[in-house]
Order: sequence, then C-alpha cells, then structure tokens
Amino acid sequence: MKSLIQLAAPFALALVATSALAAPKSVAGLAYEAAPYYATTQPSTPAGTETPYNTRHRPAYGGPQDGVARLIIDTTEGSFLCSGALLGDGLHILTAAHCVTDGAGVLTTIGGTASFGITPTGSFTGLLSAPVAIASVTVNPGWNGDYLFNGYDLAILTLAEAAPIEATRYDIYRESDEIGRVGTKSGWGTIGQGDVGTVGSPGSGWRTGQNMWEMSAATFWEDDTVNDGIMMYDFDNGLAANDAFGAYFGLNDLGLGDMEVVSAPGDSGGPTFIDGKVAGITSFGLTFTDARDASGNRICLPGNPDIFCALNSSYGEFAGDTRVSAYAAWID
Repeated sequence: MKSLIQLAAPFALALVATSALAAPKSVAGLAYEAAPYYATTQPSTPAGTETPYNTRHRPAYGGPQDGVARLIIDTTEGSFLCSGALLGDGLHILTAAHCVTDGAGVLTTIGGTASFGITPTGSFTGLLSAPVAIASVTVNPGWNGDYLFNGYDLAILTLAEAAPIEATRYDIYRESDEIGRVGTKSGWGTIGQGDVGTVGSPGSGWRTGQNMWEMSAATFWEDDTVNDGIMMYDFDNGLAANDAFGAYFGLNDLGLGDMEVVSAPGDSGGPTFIDGKVAGITSFGLTFTDARDASGNRICLPGNPDIFCALNSSYGEFAGDTRVSAYAAWID
C-alpha cells in the first residue's frame, strides 16, 4: 500500500525483470538489515485526498476494517504506536509481541489505549472512537525478541471494557493454505510511496492494500530450525528489476499493481485478512545490503532489487508476518 506504504508503511506497496544477481538463487550468507515495525508516537498529519488513491488505500471509517485498532502502548521505555485486530468478544486485541516488550522479549508495557475508526465524516474521513484503556497484556510464551528467525511475535491485549459496539469483531483464519494467497493488509503506520519510502510522521494515516505471501521463513532462509510460523512477502512495482523474490529466488512475480502495499513503522501488530478473517499479523521489514565506501555510505550494487539498498518500506524490500493459524490454539 502507499503507506501501508503504497502500500507502504508498517506500512506501503509495489512490483519487476531482471536481476543481475548470480545463480544459485539464495539469500543464505548475505548481509541484511531488518527491523520490527513499531513507531514512537508523534502527532498525526493529514492524509492526501487524491480520489483513486483513496479508493484503493484508505479504509472507510465505519466500514469492515473499523475493528483495526490504533494502539498507543505505554512502556517503561516510552510510548509507541502499533496496530491490532479486535477479536470476537470485543475485549481482546491481537497484536505483535514486539510492541509490548523490549528487544529481549521482556514485557515492558505499563498501560496504553486502543481507538477505532468507527465514525465517518466523509467518504474516506472520520473520527476515532474514545480511547479504551488496556488493562493487561499476554505475550505468547514462545516469544524471546527474535522476530526474524524464532517468531512467536504475538500478544493479546485485554481491554478494561468492551470496545465500542460499532467496531467490527474478527475471527482468525484457521486454514494452512496462506502461502500463495493474496491478503488485505490494514494498519495505522507511517504513510509513504514505494518509490520514495516512508514520508511524514509515524501514525500519520490509516491505510489498506494487498500483497501475497510467497514462502515461509524456513524456506526463505533455507533452515529448518527457523519458525515456519513466519510468512514472507515482497514489495513489487511491476518491474523485474525490483522483484525481490525474482532476484534472489527466481520466483518471478511482478505483483498486484496499484493495490500492492508493504508495511511501515506503526503498522506492527496490524492484521492481514483472508476472507475477512485475520490470517497474518505484521511483524518486520527486511532488505539485503551491499558494500559500503570508506565513509560508511552504502554502495548499491547492480542487481540489488531494493531501489535504495536501505530499509525504508520502498520497492524491492521483503517483509514478514506472523502466521495466525499456527497459533490458533493459543489465541483461542
């Protein structure tokens, strides 16, 4: 998405031809840059009003995505913005564990609130609900802070009272056929465009868009010890030169056109829906880096699909989501 980045940010989206990377197709041993997608809180800024963009990437207040929560998480390290999905009882929100813990997976949350876009004031504008206090947090017991390989990046927030009745409640997706499926992403993170990356402040817009998971993290890293409950996708712009899965794995797919998005900071914990059910939870972004010059500046080598060779929710990057179906028993 265009933020989702356009998507982009946890957070925008996009597509490509040719890769100058040599066979065999693999990422094993390559240097990478990765980050979870929470964001420090800042005032939100007005979103754009271009009509085709609105139709594609701005959820309707009071519409089927109004159960996607805008979370302010207060921790011992500061306040952070994340996203989440309201579950069926209206008292619990599914989000990412890294939103509520430190880098070692230790719970640091001391409070916070959840708000929902339930009141439309126009076709693509609206008001947030009054914030509902977060009463307690339950972190998946497998979480240790390692979102990239270990996974288990899930937490459940218990609200002090039920969310507004107008906010949509969601069931979770329970099938195991997510790879190769197109999902609809939603989050309150930083906005942007795939050809420039993130722009504006964290939390500057509620965005939606689509992408497709192309393989599990275990397949991605060619390592059976990596958690299969992590699903990987890339941000395409329609050009082979920026098709990350094509460049590194020979899986050529130019994406979903204007509907494609990628996550950005603040989208963490936000849902990806299949058939209206929560199938994925936004976790992290990832890109592979090239050499640096004597001053430490990146040298973007020919064949690198990331247009900036840096992690900023731009075309040619990868991202990972937590596979909700793998944790259905724990969520229930």
